Amino acid sequence: MRVRGTLITILILKLVFGTIPAAAQDRVCLRAQQIDNWEIVDDKTLIVTDRLDRQYRLGLIGNCIGLQQTRFSLGFETFSELICIRPGDSIQYNDLTFGAERCTISSIESYTSEDQETGENRQDEG
Repeated sequence: MRVRGTLITILILKLVFGTIPAAAQDRVCLRAQQIDNWEIVDDKTLIVTDRLDRQYRLGLIGNCIGLQQTRFSLGFETFSELICIRPGDSIQYNDLTFGAERCTISSIESYTSEDQETGENRQDEG
């Protein structure tokens, strides 16, 4: 019922103001079964691509020891495959030294080619 009320509110705002609130626009929905590819940036960050070629940056809590050595498999543990991955869900991977590991996702955000260029510029400066 609460979701229905939120959707009605968003539709009313859309009709009255011609726009959707920024909080609703900023929500991203990455579903585990839609993940097509992934890239490990460092022990705290993943870039994930879904089947529609949309990219997402996933922040991880703490340092995920051995994550950068993971080459073959990465799993996502979510509360349901039908809903979006969200902070608090986990990734699973096999570290070559310690075996099975798990890290908690702290953030999920859209990742664009502009973000990629900005990141490359920061690396060039450092």
